Amino acid sequence: AGQVVKTTEHLFHVVDISIVWVVGDVLEGEVAAVRVGQPATVFCKAMPDRVFQGTVDHLHQQKDNRRRTRAAAIAITNRDHLLRPGMFGQMQIETDRSQEAIVCPTEGIIRYFGSEYVLLNRGEGKYLRQPVKIGIRRENQVEILDGLFPGDQVVVNGNHILFSLFANETPTSTSMRTPPTADEGAERPVDKQPAVIVQGTVELPTDRKALAGARIEGRVQQIHVNHSQEVLAGDVLAEVESLELRNLQGDLLESQAKLTWTRERVARLEPLAAQTAISKKELWQLQTDQRVLENRVASVVRKLGMIGVPQEEIERARSVDLSAEDCDLTLLRSIPIRATIDGAVAAFDIVPGQIVD
Repeated sequence: AGQVVKTTEHLFHVVDISIVWVVGDVLEGEVAAVRVGQPATVFCKAMPDRVFQGTVDHLHQQKDNRRRTRAAAIAITNRDHLLRPGMFGQMQIETDRSQEAIVCPTEGIIRYFGSEYVLLNRGEGKYLRQPVKIGIRRENQVEILDGLFPGDQVVVNGNHILFSLFANETPTSTSMRTPPTADEGAERPVDKQPAVIVQGTVELPTDRKALAGARIEGRVQQIHVNHSQEVLAGDVLAEVESLELRNLQGDLLESQAKLTWTRERVARLEPLAAQTAISKKELWQLQTDQRVLENRVASVVRKLGMIGVPQEEIERARSVDLSAEDCDLTLLRSIPIRATIDGAVAAFDIVPGQIVD
């Protein structure tokens, strides 16, 4: 109480935490398996005995080039208000699910010539090199789609050393087949230029990205989009509340009211001046004032149009009769920030209440 404040100060920050986002970094090599709507489990360091369930709400368009990660946001219902912004924890995103799967330890899988094998224990020191088809992979286990049955025993410790004894056998996978010779009727391979392997990154063409900003100084009143949200050109991204906007509307109302009054007075005095009932100097002064007011109104209308005020709102303000008893006057409080092209919202770093230019 008693503190001096300015219109640019952010005095209160009111939030509704009944629904929160838990944002986590997914490694670049694993992000291809993450989809919107997948179930996720969140473990918070502050409450190790609590587990929170949610779903993937969206993935950020921009990737962290330094950490080689992409952010995924998990939407969680927070009715008890246990989760607060700024808390730290971990998340597990369920990218796939298999019922009654046959699983094998990850250490038991041997990759050889592009195929996966296990050493199947047949008893009495006998082992079989068994090709398998891999499904879902986890850190310690993999799903076996074909090649093993429940109860089969595979070698885990020392399996690579034992597998080397089978190296003289040629795998039957298609990757090891040799092309047919000319005697077998196959065409001779055509000589090709040697391939050059280089490191590359994905970039956007310059005509496929655009910026959207405020056309007037003010305070961010509301944000209508989320990260990665698809938008069309002209869609409202945010609204900026501006004191300058209200001042411009006030100037328009004042100038338009004076212009209307001056025009009416000029129309009444022109016949009297023609009859020399009044001084022509007085009429000329009013006509000069009328031209000045017309230029002022046109200038304010152009400024309002440049900052994004719809033309119908400008015409409505100009048609208001301030002298009428039933005058219903409502001024625009905010200006929309609109998307300039069709696309997805890649990034923004504004918050409600922030002052922008």
